[in-house]
Amino acid sequence: MKTTKCTQCPTTFDYEPAVINGREYFTPNICPKCEKNAEAEEKASKEEADRQRKITQWETICPDLYRGTDIFRLPPYYRTAIEKWKYGSMGLAFVGTHGKGKTRAAFQILHKEHFAGRRCMAINATDLSAKALEKFDDNPKVKTKARDDLYNCRRADILLLDDLGKGKLTDRAEEELYDLLEKRTTRRVPTIWTANAGGDDLLGKLSADRGPAILRRLTDFSDII
Repeated sequence: MKTTKCTQCPTTFDYEPAVINGREYFTPNICPKCEKNAEAEEKASKEEADRQRKITQWETICPDLYRGTDIFRLPPYYRTAIEKWKYGSMGLAFVGTHGKGKTRAAFQILHKEHFAGRRCMAINATDLSAKALEKFDDNPKVKTKARDDLYNCRRADILLLDDLGKGKLTDRAEEELYDLLEKRTTRRVPTIWTANAGGDDLLGKLSADRGPAILRRLTDFSDII
């Protein structure tokens, strides 16, 4: 055993030298207590960096309008749904008239899941229509961005589809929606969605060809509030 002085505090401490062929190759320069403190500081630093990274990511997922939502201003039945919902194969739908806080409630679930470490994506019906068109754009950057976004919607652990049925989808957008839901239900990952109307009203905004299949994938794999 040898004794040396810690470079971080006045402590002297004993250590077992690493000797090879009569030569000492390593001499520790901090005591066990300071080493433990350094490890704790490094862990805290990594956790803070991870927290900041998640905050930055969340700002790209959630529009500024919905980031400061006060959950206690949402209807009680929305709050109950948010609190009870657990991650699994079943999604959740908020269906009702405009101004009830459906999108705010949906983003509350995404916020919880994002900071729990799950991959989250959000897209509204208007943006879905735009992405479905842009994936065939002549501009390579626009096309790549659209295809990446749609791929991430398919692969996300949890996806928010907002404002379904607000307007009639283009044929390309409807095809994209069907494919998106098919991929997600097959993988048994949840989709959160919002709509001002459900059932026959939502079906009326879809084509006779794909409409029933889309509605079935929305309703059979979601608890509807």
